[in-house]
Amino acid sequence: MVVNLEIEQMLQEAVVTGDLTKTAALLKEHEGLRVKQHEENSLFPMCLRNHAREMVKVFLSEDASLANKIGYTQAHHYAEIGDLLALENVLKIEPALLDATDSYGNTPLHLAATQGNVEIVQYLHQMGSSLTALNADKNSPLQLALLFDKHPDKNMAKYLVNQLGVDKQLNISFVLNTVDKNGSEEFTQSQNIELKLITQEAWNALVGKYNLNYYDQTQKIADLLNQEGYAPFLQNLSIHAYDAYNMMNLDFSGVSFDQCIFKGAFSDVKFSEGLISNSEFDHAYFKQTYFAEGLNFNHTTFTDTYFQNTTFSQNTFQNSVFSHTSFDTTILNKPSFDTVFISHSNLLGLTVDEPQKIQVVMDNSVFKAETVEGFSKNIQFLNTDAPVIGLISRPYEIIYGGEVGMTGADPYARLKQYGATPVLLDMQSVQNSVDYQQLVQEIKSIIHGAPENINIPKYLLSQKAENIDKIKAMVNEYALHLDAAWIPGGPDVHPAFYGQENKGAYESDYSYAREIFEFALIDHMVTHNKPLMGICHGSQITNVYFGGTLIQHLEGHHEDHLVVPLQDQSNHKDYIPGVVTQILIEPTMGVSNHHQAIDKIGEGLQVVAMSGPVVENFIVNNNTAIETIIEASEGVNGKPVMLFQFHPEYNIDNTNRDILMQFVDLAKKSREVHMASDQSKINLELNDVLMSEPMIVGDIMPSVPVYIPQTSLENLFNHHAESV
Repeated sequence: MVVNLEIEQMLQEAVVTGDLTKTAALLKEHEGLRVKQHEENSLFPMCLRNHAREMVKVFLSEDASLANKIGYTQAHHYAEIGDLLALENVLKIEPALLDATDSYGNTPLHLAATQGNVEIVQYLHQMGSSLTALNADKNSPLQLALLFDKHPDKNMAKYLVNQLGVDKQLNISFVLNTVDKNGSEEFTQSQNIELKLITQEAWNALVGKYNLNYYDQTQKIADLLNQEGYAPFLQNLSIHAYDAYNMMNLDFSGVSFDQCIFKGAFSDVKFSEGLISNSEFDHAYFKQTYFAEGLNFNHTTFTDTYFQNTTFSQNTFQNSVFSHTSFDTTILNKPSFDTVFISHSNLLGLTVDEPQKIQVVMDNSVFKAETVEGFSKNIQFLNTDAPVIGLISRPYEIIYGGEVGMTGADPYARLKQYGATPVLLDMQSVQNSVDYQQLVQEIKSIIHGAPENINIPKYLLSQKAENIDKIKAMVNEYALHLDAAWIPGGPDVHPAFYGQENKGAYESDYSYAREIFEFALIDHMVTHNKPLMGICHGSQITNVYFGGTLIQHLEGHHEDHLVVPLQDQSNHKDYIPGVVTQILIEPTMGVSNHHQAIDKIGEGLQVVAMSGPVVENFIVNNNTAIETIIEASEGVNGKPVMLFQFHPEYNIDNTNRDILMQFVDLAKKSREVHMASDQSKINLELNDVLMSEPMIVGDIMPSVPVYIPQTSLENLFNHHAESV
């Protein structure tokens, strides 16, 4: 049944923006849209895979037959909505539904985990459903709970950690009952008998009154609360720094928090002499922040949070969770970790000095060996097999998102969804670490003296220069820990890097520090045969690294369009199908927002797919697009280089999804290869120690990450010394 293209686009917009009402209205009004959802490349499977559960329910309510198509049984439904009695009755009649999977591999227990329903998961587990089963995206119930459970205390995740601990004999215990309202009331009455608790509305008014989102002098929040007649105790509040603003120069000393959510960017902020309990740091960025002595965390969850140039001093973390949290130049001084769970987090920039207590479970996180020197015996390692993938992205992009083609937010979300551990590579930190003006002069001088017809990026990397060398050293330090790297959308590439004058590039978009960093990162990935994915800007700069050129300006490439794979390439001399060709085997829908594209393909790359203008004006003849540009390319001879002008992270259809899963799978294989290689060098069993680089012999601690499922560093060093 033919559906009007405009109507399809309206539905797509409603789904992408999460407009449930508009989606339902369009499906109700247009029979063809409902029929189309039974196709493999429809919006409905995309919502299902992305766990957009409310949107999935809209589709199912308008076409109940979709439930049968995807294997969504009554057991799935009752587990997801939390109806225990109905679930028990269904399983009594049909016990086989306990482990029934939908079309994306989710059992009823998986769906209950996404909703944070501990009671349902407990029941299903008691009935025999697995807590470790992976769905089609290779997510366990624990990973799904961390990704989708919206409850700040993350009791679902804590329960699963406890149960996994029982299974693996881990010494860990989380307290599930986290809300202590009586304690809160006693605190308020004893400290501030005549003061009242501030409401969300009053807090928002106070933020506006004192301009707390941007202030050039330190504001003591306890004093402001007292002036307004409120207690220094914040409960059930969203402490939110809004788009384009930081909460700056705030002193929260003496203020305690209960059931609060911190979101947005905070800089030059101090916390001291208080308690943060039953609270969540969600998509929060803390820069130059000081958590002073006397400030403790109890039943607190850190999710998608980034700490940069931050110090924690003698703080206690009790019954707390760190999920997808990054530490950049951050110091923990004399901390106490009392039953703490750390999952898929980046600890490479973390320094821990004189820990007072360590009782930690770590799951698929990346760290340096010296970070855990001396106390690894107190860390229990659940899993270490998630690929570690570097992503060029500023923390602000993850916190606030951004325009299509200019943000790392969606790539970051996809890496999480497909079970990887993302490591954010902040370009602002790179630029701040060098003398930028001197760097520009170094680049211009080297390019001016370069021989004719030479690969300029590779020539730049081969030359000695103070600031270029500093950036290369930063890349090497990070890249040793990475199994793969993703360069997403971003600014224009300076035409000088491909030997041209500026004829249409946006000069204000140039970022020399980022370009040198990315050239060095590409060089490391290619040299070490680690997977590399470039999207939009990432595709363009990788092509330039390989000696290719760019079209400096295009009009009208801001729409959904058809991407058409090339045909009959097998007839080309020396052609070997690569990692993109294996996936991009039929036309697919691409989302673009760009004004530059690959012109001449670089040496070492081969073109996989092309496109023409926006889809409304598209003409396809013998599978070749008219007025084409290069939309996809790959490394020759099967090299794991995947380049796309469009954005597969938006998952318009299954091919886009498969592209990302192919990349994550390649990253996992890369991890396995490097681990196996290093393991054989030190003659240890796989379950004893897994490493990404060879160890340094002697008393010097290795500077590379060491992943230790079942042993201590002390035993590791002894075993290694004996085998040498």
